[in-house]
Amino acid sequence: MGKRLILIRHAKADWDSTSGLDIDRPLHRRGHTEAQAMAAHLAANLDAPDAVWSSPSQRTLATANYFMSAWHLPANGIIPDARIYEARVQDLLECINSMDAIYHTVALFGHNPGISDFAAYLSEDEVPPMDTCAVLVLDFSIDDWALVSRGTGKLAWSASP
Repeated sequence: MGKRLILIRHAKADWDSTSGLDIDRPLHRRGHTEAQAMAAHLAANLDAPDAVWSSPSQRTLATANYFMSAWHLPANGIIPDARIYEARVQDLLECINSMDAIYHTVALFGHNPGISDFAAYLSEDEVPPMDTCAVLVLDFSIDDWALVSRGTGKLAWSASP
């Protein structure tokens, strides 16, 4: 049956925010619009995932919430994972490799440059750039997330605002 990984970069952040810490930076007004539109587009074209992981940053969780709503999934179904915040390829690979094999389709909400680097690492195909709120879907001909590694993914779908 294989596995499907939906990689989503958070929507545009508000760099003028006075929130202080980077992890607390909210979405920009345009980010809210991007996330809502991309969530509706993805939900109209792909089935909802079995599990959703996200960076614990405010902007990433806010982006994920738009997608959860479009998929008609409960917001409390998001699994925040600190490994995704400021992640390198190896961090994201460890996160994916540790996922339970019962999940067929997993969505992961993250940040650049890590998420773009990770997509390029996993895909046997050339992947498009992951602008803010871009979505990239990779399919794997494996039955266990522990087997995901370099070049094992096939680009199935992509979109960006």
